[in-house]
Amino acid sequence: MNFLKKNYLYIRNGLDPSAYDWEKFSRDFFSIEPALGTVRLYRDGRVERQLYQQTTPQFEGAGHKFDHSVFSDILLNGGSMVVNRFEKSSTYVADVCHQVADFCGHAVVGNAYVTQGGTGTFGKHWDAHCVFAAQLIGAKHWKIFRPTIELPLPSNNFSKKPTIGATEMVFDGVLQAGNMLYVPRGWTHEVAPIAGQPSLHIAAGVHSPKVLDYLKWVLNNKLSAHIAARETMALNHFDECHVAEASALLSREAENSQSFQEYLYALKTSISEKPYINFQTMFR
Repeated sequence: MNFLKKNYLYIRNGLDPSAYDWEKFSRDFFSIEPALGTVRLYRDGRVERQLYQQTTPQFEGAGHKFDHSVFSDILLNGGSMVVNRFEKSSTYVADVCHQVADFCGHAVVGNAYVTQGGTGTFGKHWDAHCVFAAQLIGAKHWKIFRPTIELPLPSNNFSKKPTIGATEMVFDGVLQAGNMLYVPRGWTHEVAPIAGQPSLHIAAGVHSPKVLDYLKWVLNNKLSAHIAARETMALNHFDECHVAEASALLSREAENSQSFQEYLYALKTSISEKPYINFQTMFR
């Protein structure tokens, strides 16, 4: 656990490479409702959804379906597909996310990436959360560079384009089916498909609470009950008295363990898991 947030980690035998295949992926993908917008295609940038998603008449209003021919054209000619929150459609991916969550102690969601050749989806970039990349099918080429910003937040997106300083490569290798790779948040990485090699990997994103997230929650959910925080700010002078009083209230509320427990409950609710109901067990 010493590597978390501090260094990348390559895990050679993280998964059983025979546990998941294209047939299982196809069945899981079939359960996705197109109207949710969780499926996105990329080729030289993001493809407009109306090009691969059709609106069809149904008995009770309009329905939606994916266009098979467009999917084939894009994915077989250098494009890629991202399925956000795929753990909500696949029990296997949900189990992978559970294992990662148990390991690191934080909520984890899984996005699926499908490619066959091309230049990749997002290019050289960093993420504002830690990622465990799990290669399920095929192979993909990964490069990891040391960070240029320490523990970034999503609001730091002005630095998402790697700077000249992000030149020290610390990992350059191919992930095969069954391999996993941990990338700390803020560490620049570049993921490239391999020509003629169909690939499916899961980016298991670790959504850990940040101090700033907690303070924002306290501001929005606790301070509004206090008149000092609801006072109108003057435009012609700095209202030092009310600001000082509100700051003291923020400190008091934030340091209250009950407030933190309420925040954790709200956080878990916001990243709620799709329930798995085992009817075989229910009706045995």
